[in-house]
Amino acid sequence: MINTSSKSGQPQPFDNGNGSEAQRFPTEAKKKKISELERFPNRRLPDRKTFERLHRQLCEIGSFLASRSDAGRAKTDGALVVEEAILDMVADQPSTSTRAVARQLHVSHSKTWRVLKDECLHYYYFNEYRN
Repeated sequence: MINTSSKSGQPQPFDNGNGSEAQRFPTEAKKKKISELERFPNRRLPDRKTFERLHRQLCEIGSFLASRSDAGRAKTDGALVVEEAILDMVADQPSTSTRAVARQLHVSHSKTWRVLKDECLHYYYFNEYRN
C-alpha cells in the first residue's frame, strides 16, 4: 500500500505509515557510529582476493556463472567403449529396443537411454494421416 503521510505529500512506498517513525528513531549503531567489526566480532569477512577474482571474472567473461563444460568426472576408456558399442548396435539395427541393447551389452537401461540422448538419437513413431 502507498502512504501519502510524508511531509512532501508524495507517496512513500513500503512504509506502511511508519516512515516518519523510522526516521525519528535511528538505530543504535548509527547513534554510536560503531564499525561492523565491533558490532559483529565473530563474523567472517571475505578476503580482498575474493573481490579481485570476482571483478576479473566479470571483466573477462561478463558473467558470474562458472563454465560447466568441463565439470564432472572424466569418461574412462571402458565407458567410451560401451558408448561406442551402444551406438553401433543402434546403427546396425535401428528398430531394436533400448532394453534389448541393454541386455545384450550388460549395461543398465538408463545408461542406454543416456547415451542415445547425448548423441541426440531420439526415436519417434511416425503415423500416417490421411486427408
